[in-house]
Amino acid sequence: MVSGTPTPAPSASKNTFGPILACLFVIAVLLLLGVAVSSGRSQPLDDAMLRAFRNLNYPLHLKGTPLLTEGFLELSTIGSSFILLLICLLSATYLFLCRRFWEASLIVLVLPLANSLMRALKHFYSRARPSVVEHLQYAGGSSYPSGHAMLATAVYLTIALLLSGHVKRRSLKVFLIGIALVLSTLVGISRVYLGVHYPTDVLAGWMFGSLFAWIYWRATLWLHARLTASSAPNTF
Repeated sequence: MVSGTPTPAPSASKNTFGPILACLFVIAVLLLLGVAVSSGRSQPLDDAMLRAFRNLNYPLHLKGTPLLTEGFLELSTIGSSFILLLICLLSATYLFLCRRFWEASLIVLVLPLANSLMRALKHFYSRARPSVVEHLQYAGGSSYPSGHAMLATAVYLTIALLLSGHVKRRSLKVFLIGIALVLSTLVGISRVYLGVHYPTDVLAGWMFGSLFAWIYWRATLWLHARLTASSAPNTF
């Protein structure tokens, strides 16, 4: 016999409590990291880690083979604004052709929104670029947080999260998110390797980018649910 009383749906708070707690933890770490950078307390460790990639007798020479250096130069480009814009446009075009207009429009907005936040953070902290080692690639502007690391994480992770919502197999979801994390990690490491960012710049870039991607993704889910509910016909 089936009861006429419907089974209550699981509380949404149970599904979001863990991620929200993690989000608050990341914010707390970012605040502490910002204080450490602004006060100069992180400087000795930052300098030591930058020097660890270099030959002390020849500061322009990196530890490792020339092929490794060339590889990191190439990896750095996948976090550039031009490449990220191209990735966003190609992803949005694919989703548009699949008639997934909502996700396509969201991907178009990711880069300009993340870039605006990144520029505001750089202006606020105004940290100078590393001077303890020579730069092996041109980089201008403020150093904290790393724009390449932040934008790569925000864009690749947001795209992966949006696409994973339409994938049924868990292994494919993990694959998409894993690829996004691997790409953004390699971009960040390349910036330190090339001497254009301190390690704390990159760490902050990863964290700000991840925070942006998660909040953006959750906000779009909430907004989509509200729009769907408001457009649904009332039944009596």
